[in-house]
Amino acid sequence: DNEMEQGFHLDERYLKRHLSALSNEESVMHLLNSNSHDLPVRIKFLYDVKKLPKTLWTSINEAIANSVAPKYVNGSLLSGIWEVDVKSVDDVVRNQFESSDGKATAATYSLFILNPRIPKVLHGNTSIGAKYLYSYKDSCLFNIWSGGNRKFRYTWIDLTAGPTVYGPLFQGEGCVNENSFPRVHFNKYEHEMKRGILSPALLSNICDLVSKVSLHLFIPSIDRIPLARRTIKTYIQVIEIRSNFSDSEARLLNWTQIVKFIDEFPLTAKENVFVDNQTYSIAFDACDVCTIGFVASLESSKSSNYDRKNKMNILQNADRYLNSSILHSQISKFQSDIFHLLKRHNQGYGSENDAETTIFPIFVFETPYLLDDDSLAVSFSDMVLAVSPKSGDVISYLDFTCELKESIYMTSKDVSREILRAVLQTGWGIAPSYQRWCPINSRKVTDYLFSLVQTPFGPFSTEISSSYSIEDAASRNRAFADISEALHVISEVNHHLLWYRSKGGDLLESASRSIRGSFAEYQVLLEHTLRRLGKLLSVQNFEYAFPYINILSHASEAIEILTLHSARKYKTILLDVC
Repeated sequence: DNEMEQGFHLDERYLKRHLSALSNEESVMHLLNSNSHDLPVRIKFLYDVKKLPKTLWTSINEAIANSVAPKYVNGSLLSGIWEVDVKSVDDVVRNQFESSDGKATAATYSLFILNPRIPKVLHGNTSIGAKYLYSYKDSCLFNIWSGGNRKFRYTWIDLTAGPTVYGPLFQGEGCVNENSFPRVHFNKYEHEMKRGILSPALLSNICDLVSKVSLHLFIPSIDRIPLARRTIKTYIQVIEIRSNFSDSEARLLNWTQIVKFIDEFPLTAKENVFVDNQTYSIAFDACDVCTIGFVASLESSKSSNYDRKNKMNILQNADRYLNSSILHSQISKFQSDIFHLLKRHNQGYGSENDAETTIFPIFVFETPYLLDDDSLAVSFSDMVLAVSPKSGDVISYLDFTCELKESIYMTSKDVSREILRAVLQTGWGIAPSYQRWCPINSRKVTDYLFSLVQTPFGPFSTEISSSYSIEDAASRNRAFADISEALHVISEVNHHLLWYRSKGGDLLESASRSIRGSFAEYQVLLEHTLRRLGKLLSVQNFEYAFPYINILSHASEAIEILTLHSARKYKTILLDVC
């Protein structure tokens, strides 16, 4: 609610009826980076709308009024913009979330749509309305915030704050501007609000915003099938490829900080995942294959930089960079040789390696060159490649901007955060919070609205931090990967049975009575297990869901074995269709 001159009011029942249209649509879970972008898992959002108590609206207004202050950048006042410490409002929202009503929805997701009164500030002798935005450490200013972990699955959006502008500097999609939020005191709604009429445009924009939050934060797309599978032991190791004159005692990244981040993941996300606390090093002159791969991947490109003083692009000299695809190909080809060299140069390396273990290597090259001309780390399906410059100065300017920062740039301090981002993509299949798959256009779409804080992803991220969205995705992606694999096995069995029937036979009818009985029992078990999994995953109860996923995997394997036995008995050839 917002008690402004217009006396505008949005009835929660009316909004719920419109959101029910979104609830009627089923969505397929999508993979961003895969040959097949669809998983055999469907999701459906069910929305409930509740009006917040008047006391919350009053408390938020007081928190904003008490916290609003002029914004200074490098000692200079930023004209026309006031900042509000995000903690002042988030404490109020969190207290509401932790109340009796909040606890009742703790297993699901809560989106708080706030519309407080515009705070008044003194401008000379006149009281004026302040354009304010929220601040958090040294990030860009924003008006959307999410709870810090899976115990606080809530997000709040302030429709009064702003507007703010951030996104690509020159070209590109996903830019956030005044049209990204359905702000009720915009002139385009003024005519309807003066008459107390619910604006259809406002209602549509609110529903669209709810849909975006659902797809980006509640149940986001999966980047890829996670490497850290629950059924396989996975060891994460850092391997530093150092220059010949490097200080071997100086670390190329803050690995301890990344280990701590992963350690705080829920147990369901870390099952059979082991993080090696030690980092291993090898010099270029001791690793010929590393040097060969490094030299083979060196390429050059020309780029331009924006001169803000003269407002023009300046063509720079050719920049050298590492082609990550070529480097990955070279490292993959000689990976066993590199592991052998590491055993010779690092005491104790490889003691945990065996046939039942998957090594998830993170190769960090000490070099001033970037990967693909703009990245410090790149995620692949079997490893992470990263670079770490020696200097702490600006490494590269990015073609992004925000209202607070004219220049977005990378420094060596960003190496750890970028490596963590790549580790989350490869190890747990976590997609960048600002990207999702669009099945209509068959491509990835970007919305930088979800790229500022509480995430290690994106050009605007400044620290290693996460929200409930990332922690839930770590467990959910592993669950969906195992469910997808089990359903794929069942689908293949069904395909083979249909193929046999198309040839005039019935494999199950011709099987023995014991096999037919076992097959029927496993079918009943599968149906019961899938029903239970649907309920448990709907309320994010991963702890109880994973035992049922194990049952699903074992049952699908058993059905496959029974089918193969029946086929072999009658000399039927089952084609391996991929």
